[in-house]
Amino acid sequence: MVYEKEDLLKLLYRGDAVGVIKPGVDDPPWFFGEVTFEPDTTELQLFLLRFTDEDDAHEDISVSDERLNHENWCIVDATGRKIGIFLPAFYENNDIYWRLR
Repeated sequence: MVYEKEDLLKLLYRGDAVGVIKPGVDDPPWFFGEVTFEPDTTELQLFLLRFTDEDDAHEDISVSDERLNHENWCIVDATGRKIGIFLPAFYENNDIYWRLR
């Protein structure tokens, strides 16, 4: 994936913009950055943060939950190109880690 560090990437879930990513370091196949979520995504944010919480057993989450489906996640680069990604990892400090599909 080629982008300039100052480029912002749109984060899409099921085709809807849920945030903007400021890319940081990349170490293929992993990419890292800082995400700023859209204001109406609080429920999605809380759900996703649980996966990086080592104290959460995740017992109440169904593996068929659409939020876990990799096909529902992509980023859009500065040229408008959609790029599929695996379910990204989100952290409380607004860090995001992702891999390309």
